[in-house]
Amino acid sequence: MNLDEPIGVLMRSNGKVTSTLMRTILPAICAFLVIGILIGISSVGCGGGGSTGTNGTNGGGALSLYPSTANVGAGGTVQLQAQANFLNVDVSWSSDAGLVSPTGIGTATFTAPASGVSTITATRIGVTGSDTSAISVDPTTATVRGRVVDGNTFGGIGNAIVEFKNGNTIVATATTIPNGSFSAAVPTTATRFHIRSSSISSGFYKQYLYSSKRYTMLDATCTAPLPALSVGANVLLLTNIVISPASGPPPPPPNGCP
Repeated sequence: MNLDEPIGVLMRSNGKVTSTLMRTILPAICAFLVIGILIGISSVGCGGGGSTGTNGTNGGGALSLYPSTANVGAGGTVQLQAQANFLNVDVSWSSDAGLVSPTGIGTATFTAPASGVSTITATRIGVTGSDTSAISVDPTTATVRGRVVDGNTFGGIGNAIVEFKNGNTIVATATTIPNGSFSAAVPTTATRFHIRSSSISSGFYKQYLYSSKRYTMLDATCTAPLPALSVGANVLLLTNIVISPASGPPPPPPNGCP
């Protein structure tokens, strides 16, 4: 067989060339088709549903509004946080009393009225779901606000319990929301505060830093000073309350205990 012959001549050579070409080309064509089919199936299988956008703000999951309850003084403020699957989500806000001011995705600040109990409602945008928070007012107290944070990332530490004390007596408590914020109605007789050791996980040292001083959680009498309180005052702590993660070196010994 002369490869310089025209294709038409080769095709007439007793079918030998045609047969040879088909035996050579067919396996390649089949392999190509199989790969194409597999790629098509893979592309379909990798598709995902649920979240709209890239920040997960409309992802699935039940809505939780934090705090679910809180007590503040007259005109006190409370930071609210709406989450689903541990992510802040887009919500609309409403309240039957007081004022709700959105501050970002899934967050808002509530300013309480002079008295009574207010119900705040967060409702998902674009996704079904809502949750409520009940904020009660004690007009005989001051409102103390603050934040408990991770000393490494400075992200919030949720579920930390802050105790407010008059001497060694606990007169009020507050529990932090996921971003570490808290608000509490505190009697004006309170002069100091403490972080309850049992509310902090073993992933952190049982010591906290506040206003450049260090306090141990393991001694209930090792407390940090509060600013002066007066009835109706809305008092923000001087600094964040910082707790170091146990993954790092231990902090220096406490130096702020009374």
